[in-house]
Amino acid sequence: MIYSTPSLSIIVASYNRPKTLLRLLDQINDQRCVDFKMVDVCVVDDGSEDSAFFGNGMKDLKEDDYDQYVVDYKYQLLYIYRKRHPDGLARVYSSRNLAAQNTKGEYILQLDDDVEFHPYLLNMLQSMAGMAQDEHWVWTPRISDNKDWDKDGHSADHNWDRGIDGRWWDGRVSWQESHWGSADSSGMFMPRRTWEAVGGYSEEMDFRMGAGDQELALKVQKLGVMPRDVKLWIAPYFVNKADEETGSVRMEMIDRWLTAARQKGLEPVRNEELMQRNHPDLYEWQNV
Repeated sequence: MIYSTPSLSIIVASYNRPKTLLRLLDQINDQRCVDFKMVDVCVVDDGSEDSAFFGNGMKDLKEDDYDQYVVDYKYQLLYIYRKRHPDGLARVYSSRNLAAQNTKGEYILQLDDDVEFHPYLLNMLQSMAGMAQDEHWVWTPRISDNKDWDKDGHSADHNWDRGIDGRWWDGRVSWQESHWGSADSSGMFMPRRTWEAVGGYSEEMDFRMGAGDQELALKVQKLGVMPRDVKLWIAPYFVNKADEETGSVRMEMIDRWLTAARQKGLEPVRNEELMQRNHPDLYEWQNV
């Protein structure tokens, strides 16, 4: 049997990290043993004040408008700049949906704007995806970050499947079946047919900076009849969260969301409550 190389789309939601975003795009450009005609990338910038391609933002955009720009890399890159939410709230999940709508690859890889990864990552993912047998699945990588090793490069967590540099071990680890509760969008990978079957992210998860990743994985698992029918795998590939530019803005974004809601006299529904409201059976789907 002859297998063709599957096409691959990379989607990125970005905010105020022009340096690490450009590093990410350069890393993609430097990938080895990849047919870049089979790769397209879409970055959605969620209203950065300091934009990688538009300088000091696009102040003249109207609310909900966005502008786009095609950038010259080995691969096709579409950079979309959208107006920031009036309350300064993060719209990570709708940004990723917008990015997916503007790509066409058979498989979708999500990359955060602060990650770094192995130069053969795309080659590995295309090869593994080309051999995958199941109709629907979702993979997440082994994930490290800059806090996981000391200044001499020794891993702070000796049970973690990383190499001596603290980042990756070139795939020399086993596949591990897991469940939606362990999902992380940094490096999440799935067929486009799977993404479209679940409708991408639930955009009501916007502003929250959490739980959207897990709910997406849960929706994928629920394409099966039983919890193990559609599998979430922690797969043998690696990404490292290396953000020296801004650090984590998660708690700041959550505080903005809470403040904006309460100023309007609303009490926000917490992530756990929203997940249980939308998926009363969610804990049955952790049966792995």
